[in-house]
Amino acid sequence: MFALPRPLAGAVVCLAVILIISAPAAHSDNLTIPIENKTKKTISDITIKVLNQGTITGISDLDSFNDPPAKDLGKSTLTLSGGSIPPTGKTSVVLGTDKVAPKYDVIGLSFTDSTKRGTSTGDDIFSLAVQGGPTGKTFAGVAIPPNQFGYFYEFDRTASFPSSPSRFEVMTGSAPTSAGVLNNTWAVADLLNDLPSNQVSGGAAPLDDHMLPENLTGNLGISPATWTFSGDRMTAAYSTAFNVNDASSVLWFTNGLPPEVGGPLGVTGQNALIFGGEALLFTNGVVSPTVPEPSSVLLVGSGLAALAASYWWRRRPEVEQRGQHFKNAELA
Repeated sequence: MFALPRPLAGAVVCLAVILIISAPAAHSDNLTIPIENKTKKTISDITIKVLNQGTITGISDLDSFNDPPAKDLGKSTLTLSGGSIPPTGKTSVVLGTDKVAPKYDVIGLSFTDSTKRGTSTGDDIFSLAVQGGPTGKTFAGVAIPPNQFGYFYEFDRTASFPSSPSRFEVMTGSAPTSAGVLNNTWAVADLLNDLPSNQVSGGAAPLDDHMLPENLTGNLGISPATWTFSGDRMTAAYSTAFNVNDASSVLWFTNGLPPEVGGPLGVTGQNALIFGGEALLFTNGVVSPTVPEPSSVLLVGSGLAALAASYWWRRRPEVEQRGQHFKNAELA
């Protein structure tokens, strides 16, 4: 076995230590997002995604938003809530990341009237949820029942799709109360600019919303042969081919559950899928109905238990009287 002379071996060890100490340490940068509200409504929440598999490690400055729960850190996606940014209003947020020169997308946007917008990373699927309110409302000719939400979707075939979409699926977790297709489209070029995409830290984030009835183009998109619910999702099946840049007609349904980017899978979930034949072309998170959190389910369960206990207590004298009657009857 070959061994280095002691002086030379010592020099090698020293050199290794020097190299380890002098090696450049990995570092990360803050993500600064200047926000401008270009819509006609007051913004309450925004959902941000750090690109290139980055994660949000901390909060430096939120200005107009509430501090998120600690459990929401350490992920690539974060929703900032509790804001009140009026039309033409400006603010900024600074987030800690584990990336050098981080980039980001704004993938979700909420307003104080409970309207919620979503744009998938890659800008292929555009989604919208509109609240019916206590008396219901009509949006783009769709009747949204009281205390329910109307959900609207449009997608396009980008040059990155190797084949024409044959199926679009969005996970909803529950059946719709109604569903249909608008023989209409929004201009994809407008929707692409609503929520910032692939922005560098410090790059402007003007937020807009063109998914409004008055912005429908009147142009027919590619309409599905069927648009139905099965299992846990709505599915649109297409027999007409999409050319590159063709957009779908607007798909819609109504549902009593409130919206979230990622829907029943949560804000980081990939709840929308586009297939070409049996090949998955694209998947990402869009606005769809969410499910009650476990704490909400627990509260509902506790409420039902309390009602049952109250009902039993009120009927207790009647039950005891019947029990005494049966006992007397046996003794007779």
